[in-house]
Amino acid sequence: MWWSGLSASDARAGLEAIRSSLVSEVRGSDTYFRAELPPRVAQHKDACHLLPAFDEYLVAYRKREGLFDPDHAKRLNAGGGMLNPSVILDGRVIGTWRRELARADVAIAMDLFQTPTPKEQRAIARAAKRFGSFLGVETRMAPARR
Repeated sequence: MWWSGLSASDARAGLEAIRSSLVSEVRGSDTYFRAELPPRVAQHKDACHLLPAFDEYLVAYRKREGLFDPDHAKRLNAGGGMLNPSVILDGRVIGTWRRELARADVAIAMDLFQTPTPKEQRAIARAAKRFGSFLGVETRMAPARR
């Protein structure tokens, strides 16, 4: 509601109008709704995504505790309304990232909330490579920071 500017009654009416086409998930005391994932996406549950600052995935929610451990809130949002670019794995924020774009490549540095497993490292590397491909340059990973 707060992000869209809709009134509570309009937001409830909108949700009710499409509720049968949504999947709901309870995290803690909150219920989150989303569209059903296409089979191609659903099979990659451990996919990693590098989201930009202020991405709707985080901005759209007033309460974000279901998306990341509240102990890491200051690392994601240091204050002043600034949301850092985030690393998402299996739907949860696992860290932040930054990029340095050069003529021939892009260097990606990450500030991860915990040491990733080898499987998570591979997923993170694939996400970084996709980002470089999107820009049309090679990707160079800077050492992961903790």
